[in-house]
Amino acid sequence: MHIKFKTTFFFLFAFALFLSFSSCKQTPKTDYAKQELFDMGHYVEKQVMDKSLHLSDQLAAFSRIVAADREFSMKLLVENNRSAPEVTEIAPRFMEPMGLSMLEIADSQHALLSCGQFPANAGTSVADKEALLNDKGVFIEDNVKGQKVLTLQALIRFKILDAGFYCTGGQVVDENFVSRMSPGNGFRLLLKQGQKVMGMENVESISDVKDSTVIINNRTYQAMLFDLPFAGPGDVPSCILINENAMPDKK
Repeated sequence: MHIKFKTTFFFLFAFALFLSFSSCKQTPKTDYAKQELFDMGHYVEKQVMDKSLHLSDQLAAFSRIVAADREFSMKLLVENNRSAPEVTEIAPRFMEPMGLSMLEIADSQHALLSCGQFPANAGTSVADKEALLNDKGVFIEDNVKGQKVLTLQALIRFKILDAGFYCTGGQVVDENFVSRMSPGNGFRLLLKQGQKVMGMENVESISDVKDSTVIINNRTYQAMLFDLPFAGPGDVPSCILINENAMPDKK
């Protein structure tokens, strides 16, 4: 009886090990890769949010510098000299050290006082653009040096005495911008807006992301997509994160 019990126990134990091994073997290897992709996608989304918040902090700090600049205030508010270098050159002086592609100061009527990316724009109205922006940071299409480009910008309101002002600024979204956001380690970040794709060279065809996959140049990748916060006219840009090391299950 004792030997029979031991034999039965051994058989059941071996059978349980077989079922466990079989279950593990049948589990698609891509499940882990897909979860890793989604985790990495959420990391990239957080990067975008953090970059927007950092931009707002930068603009808030710059606006405090402007508000504390006695020469700026004297020329603008006391002498009413809007064309004085102390006024027009303040944004160009700080734009590159802040690591920005654009930086502007406008008055309460949305007329440019100082423009870092194109100083000759001083005096023009930026009301339409400022209506799209907020202190959280948003992607918009903007004209930079005569070209319409995708940008990430934010807006900060501030006062000098009783006079209101707007500070706007941000970065051009280009290949370098996308490359800095890409997590690496076999993951590639693409940014798609309309027919334009950044983050990968020679993209001749790209499908919609469906069932966590995307087809690029007739090759299928695991993929995750999320739209970017966008305002104004134009196609809404989206981020597509692909795992170049894992191929999806074939059905």
